[in-house]
Amino acid sequence: MMLDQAWDFLSEQLQSNQFLAGGAVLGIIGGVVAGVIHFFKSLPGKIAEWIAKQIFIEVEIEDRDEAFVWMARWLAVHPYGQNRARKLMVLTERPSRKSGDRDHRPRVIFTPARGRHWFMYRGRFVALKRGRDENGTTGGDDLPSSKKGMFKPECMTIKILGRSRKVAQQLLDDARELSHPKGERRTAIMAYRYGDWGSTVERRPRPIESVILKRGIMEEVVCEIDKFLKREQWYIDRGIPYRLGIEFYGPPGSGKSSAIAAIAAHFEMDLAILNMSGGCNDSELRNLLADVPDNCMVMIEDIDCVFIERQKANQDDNGKVTFSGLLNAIDGVAAGEGRILFMTTNKHELLDAALIRPGRVDLQYEIGAPDPEQAIRIFQRFFPEATDSNLLAFIEAIGDPAATSMAALQGLLLKYSHDMHKAIERAGEVRKADPVGKVISEA
Repeated sequence: MMLDQAWDFLSEQLQSNQFLAGGAVLGIIGGVVAGVIHFFKSLPGKIAEWIAKQIFIEVEIEDRDEAFVWMARWLAVHPYGQNRARKLMVLTERPSRKSGDRDHRPRVIFTPARGRHWFMYRGRFVALKRGRDENGTTGGDDLPSSKKGMFKPECMTIKILGRSRKVAQQLLDDARELSHPKGERRTAIMAYRYGDWGSTVERRPRPIESVILKRGIMEEVVCEIDKFLKREQWYIDRGIPYRLGIEFYGPPGSGKSSAIAAIAAHFEMDLAILNMSGGCNDSELRNLLADVPDNCMVMIEDIDCVFIERQKANQDDNGKVTFSGLLNAIDGVAAGEGRILFMTTNKHELLDAALIRPGRVDLQYEIGAPDPEQAIRIFQRFFPEATDSNLLAFIEAIGDPAATSMAALQGLLLKYSHDMHKAIERAGEVRKADPVGKVISEA
């Protein structure tokens, strides 16, 4: 009703007031003309943009995706990257021992740097734009306030002449093949990076028998994980969250991290590692554990760090993970499914009962100081020709194996791996060099 009255009033004014009518008409005409002029001015750009969409396939790769690294390596060996590119970025890589190169220092290679590049691939013209998004930040609102604005995501935009996506798929397949040759299984070790999981290194799978724990522990863990992986539907039918939590605790150097890496390799899974003494906050931890990459186990190292200075646990202290935030990330409403989570700690006694209750931690294993049987097994692994008398001499030279660590024993045997009798003679060094409780690195 009000709109009808307003229109009647405006019509009456336009009919009776020539100045108002003339001004309105001029305003309308001027607006239309300005719009037409603007349209035709922008027409060449719009036409070019439309044509580009019709004749190019465009692919974007963000630096948080591992395909970004594949492409950087592929570009480094492409004729354009090796010979014609003039704006370059440095990559370093270590040569393979199988290459026959006597110089095993890291090699410097060049790959096209940020900017625009043009080259040919399989007879197709390719335009590459590589640069950072100056208006964006990786991690968004999940980053601590002290870190916001520090990380600018980088992106590769690849335009391939042609309408078929097959060429783009071939390009990425070639880049993947260069980084991951067929038939060569490697374990990707991922870590927290800019609020997300990022691949850091890839390692050859470590044989599970090379990690020597107390008899029966490794076998039991492997059996439990195998059962878990085969019972997904069983969990679903009973309405039980499909998650498995395992705690390894014991002194430094006992082999906790090495055992987990070997277990991941045994099941042909990757490993995502999160150290609680790092700079992660509650929101980031929740997102990380809710979005674990497929076919990947998770290891949270030094879980006891959350319990240090516990009085600060009720607030997000400058980007630190709080106790309540940790519990919610592990099994809260938004927690991920299908996840195998390992926790390691040197100080089991500091862990709160709420953290290690069933449902959050389903299995617990003490990976303690070595016993005589472990010392014998690791000695036999280095010296399979050892006789019973050699083994007895080694144990006697060590004294009490519990006074040292598996890391120290392995270090000793590596040092004297060329001479079994020398290793036996110097076995007493492990107690002086590396007593339990003072070992810095894991075996």
